[in-house]
Amino acid sequence: MIRFLGRIGLAALAALTLVSCGGGQSQLPQMSYTLIYQVGTSSVGVNLLFTGDRDGETLLILPGDWGGEVALYNAIRLNSIIGASVSETTAPNELLLNHEPGAWITVNYDITQDWQGPPSANGRNPYRPIIQADYVHLIGWAALVVPQFDAWSADWNGDADVRLDWDGWPESWTIADNIATGVETRQFTGDINRLQAGLFVAGDFTLTESDVDGAPFRFAVRGDWPFGVADLISNIEAVVQAQRDFWGETSENALLVTLIPLDTGGDDRNTSWGGTGLVDSFALFATTNTPIEQFQILASHEFMHRWIMGAFGRVADPEEATYWFSEGFTDYFATLVQLRAGLIDLQGFADQNNAAIAEYYRSPVRGATHAEFIERAWLDANMNRYSYLHGRMLAARWNAELMVVSRGTISLADFMRGWLSDRRAIVADGGTLEVIDTDVIVDQFTNHYYSRIGSDARQFITDGETVPIEQGMFGPCFEVHEVNFPVYEIGLDLDASYQAQAITGLVPGGAAARAGLREGQRLYGYSISQIGDPTSPVTIFVADNTGAQIQVQYLPQSEMMETIPQIALPDPLMPSVRDECLASFAR
Repeated sequence: MIRFLGRIGLAALAALTLVSCGGGQSQLPQMSYTLIYQVGTSSVGVNLLFTGDRDGETLLILPGDWGGEVALYNAIRLNSIIGASVSETTAPNELLLNHEPGAWITVNYDITQDWQGPPSANGRNPYRPIIQADYVHLIGWAALVVPQFDAWSADWNGDADVRLDWDGWPESWTIADNIATGVETRQFTGDINRLQAGLFVAGDFTLTESDVDGAPFRFAVRGDWPFGVADLISNIEAVVQAQRDFWGETSENALLVTLIPLDTGGDDRNTSWGGTGLVDSFALFATTNTPIEQFQILASHEFMHRWIMGAFGRVADPEEATYWFSEGFTDYFATLVQLRAGLIDLQGFADQNNAAIAEYYRSPVRGATHAEFIERAWLDANMNRYSYLHGRMLAARWNAELMVVSRGTISLADFMRGWLSDRRAIVADGGTLEVIDTDVIVDQFTNHYYSRIGSDARQFITDGETVPIEQGMFGPCFEVHEVNFPVYEIGLDLDASYQAQAITGLVPGGAAARAGLREGQRLYGYSISQIGDPTSPVTIFVADNTGAQIQVQYLPQSEMMETIPQIALPDPLMPSVRDECLASFAR
């Protein structure tokens, strides 16, 4: 249920004006957002002003479910709606407004932080609104109330004349969003998705501005980091330039990248990082002990979303049904472009892919069908992660097979860039883009390049069979070897131990027992940086015989072994072979 609290005065509304970006009388819907600093509150005020539909009814959409977050409307506190009467609908985040045809309507609401404390390293990215005493971090999907106009598709936004203002913010605060910086008015005519999938920050950020390929590059960071922030900026700039070169794109729009630290709860051994790609922006979240190298991998993935799926267009619901493509192919190309640009060498390419292959083979949900994945994608973190890994292996397989059937003339990169060019041509000619789902992707392959993809799709997507790692799959110079690894084993029941605050479910003779841990021993905490990786140490904090806190570190390995394929360069790697290999990736 949506409740209204209080009202705003008409004087405040009189200050809101909207100017058509086209300079004349626009036929597009007109919208204005004002983000208001509210002293002494843990909220951001918003005034939304827009013209209602000509039929006298306009649907108002509050944030719903996005990015694994649910009921985002709980962070929205509606204060008043002026110019329309309001009816609730069956959807908890929708209101039906009744008004005079084309009337101006004002919605005043507060964005609140509907959870306690600073963003923390809890295994989830903080996508919900962050409103702290010294800064604000907002993602449009989680913060903006948006009218659904008749001129737009029933399930997809469209163009409007849009204005955005920041009002009343402290002069000492940095203000930045994916359109501009500072408090000056932003205006544009275009897809409202630029705001709804936008990024908005204010507070004690350090803002650095530079230029990448003729377009402004802005980096807003909070906190103290052990590495040089200038080095990190240079690294991310190189990623941005490499991907724009790969896709053959230049941009006049500014790009905003933000980085905020995640609270470790006093345990600096806890490491976590994540991010999300948005329109002309991406947001990064990490503990300050995250290695600088990890940001290159993270930025490569998030910026690649500008094209996969940002440039390709709308994905059919449920969007997780195509995560094998939107996330898995993104991972594949993120690593490939790093290699093509010289940001990693062939060994670095092997390292990133080997880590993914090992994680893929160790996944507890490997073999899940497509239907099982869709059902559990947001209920099981392992299932969600599996889409990245499974799709990455499919991308590598299909690239290798395209190279074979085309006799080395067509790569997966050629396919993707050609498909994107075709879709852009449709838009340029005034056509309507086909909504992308698995069938559309498979048909695109089948009709243009490779007829056997259909059977691959049934086997590896629908039925969820494991993609085999075959010779030549990751390039002509990589050999596939079967490597023996110890089976991953923590050696105790982590969840039960955490609940009991004592070692519980200790496996006799297991990894934890061999490290000296005892059943019933008092537990203070634990640090596990790479769950599922038997080569990454586990640290358990327990009490010794005197009651003093000690740490026990060990490798989470059972005495059983498993065989996992890995790729390796020939030793020695002859210069001619290396050059031929690099040339194959440049196609």
